[in-house]
Amino acid sequence: MDEKLDAFTCNEGFDGAVVAFGGPADQAKDTIVNYTRIQPDLHHTGTVVTVGWPKFTYDGEIGKMNNIDLRRSSRTGAGYHDAEWEVAGKDYPPVLVRWSTLRNLDEIMSQTDISASEVVYNLLYRCIEDEVLPKSKKHNVPILTYSSLMQGLLAGKYKNLSDFPANRARTRMFDNETHPQARHKESGCEREGKEALEKIWEIVYKSDYTMEELSVGWLKAQEGVGGVLVGTRNAEQSRDLKKLIDINLEKEWVDSLTEATSALKRALGSNIDMWDHRTR
Repeated sequence: MDEKLDAFTCNEGFDGAVVAFGGPADQAKDTIVNYTRIQPDLHHTGTVVTVGWPKFTYDGEIGKMNNIDLRRSSRTGAGYHDAEWEVAGKDYPPVLVRWSTLRNLDEIMSQTDISASEVVYNLLYRCIEDEVLPKSKKHNVPILTYSSLMQGLLAGKYKNLSDFPANRARTRMFDNETHPQARHKESGCEREGKEALEKIWEIVYKSDYTMEELSVGWLKAQEGVGGVLVGTRNAEQSRDLKKLIDINLEKEWVDSLTEATSALKRALGSNIDMWDHRTR
């Protein structure tokens, strides 16, 4: 770590740093302070901004944090909650950098060693394909898929979208007007979701595979995917799912599943948040 920080700062130290996580942070704080720029009077100087909810001890000892500009940020700068900037692409003057979530992701992936990126990805929720997946491929960061069976919709438990429990219908696929428990305030895309599920079932009937096998096999066939997470509730389910480890779909079925869910993918767009509307 020391060698990487020295190389990153050209042995000059940080002018500033951002702490963007929650929980115990004394070790991170000490590392940051030790690598801030040291002035001729041997004081550490720089700006440290906390974005999440880190918990650390303030060290007021002379030469340590007493000359550090410690700031709390609950906002993300110019453009926050400005729909024209966040969604429509309107630019501010060049003096302001467009620090969008996607740019932040790109910078983090380029400057750190990330073993994997865990995100929602499945046949019914392919939103990472537009922006996040290309960035992950660019920086050789494998995707670890979360919600791989989409709350059981891709586990063969439901023949129709209407069979899905109303109290669990909270994702952006469902209309907020008819499912008020959803927080996204969007009209959803239930028609496309219904058609996608029906087409997947048609492929199940045509092939020799179960819904689970098709869903996991399709994920394993996607370039950039390094692992597939599948949740289970008990030991019996875990034993049943062991068969998915060795599943490898023929290209015919991979292509058919991709086509079957393409309309839903377009309707959901590139917002990778499965539960809420896009803000940036």
